[in-house]
Amino acid sequence: MPTGRSGIAAAVVRDCLYVFGGEGNTADPNGIFPQVEAYDPTADAWLPLPPMQTGRHGIYAASLDNVIYLPGGSTRQGLGVTGVNEAYVLDRPGTAPRLPIRLSSPRLRATPRPIPRP
Repeated sequence: MPTGRSGIAAAVVRDCLYVFGGEGNTADPNGIFPQVEAYDPTADAWLPLPPMQTGRHGIYAASLDNVIYLPGGSTRQGLGVTGVNEAYVLDRPGTAPRLPIRLSSPRLRATPRPIPRP
């Protein structure tokens, strides 16, 4: 990986590994990496991509179809929280994600209820 760091998020979309953010950046006052890098196994190469809109660490990634979701995390090294939630849309593997869609409020979901027993 071109940029060594910890606290990253990673997701696979169409056989391409995308790595987001992280901490341990001595060049940043908050210690955060905004880097986005993709590993293309067909070319056996890492591709630098445009940075995250909001650099964070301690985040998780989930992919669904061609979208990578990055909820929460921290905007400074060490412990912390943020309400930033972004979704990166990918047009094709190994390409830079479009500008992220900011998800400012949680989506309401039905609350699971126990199934009544006869």
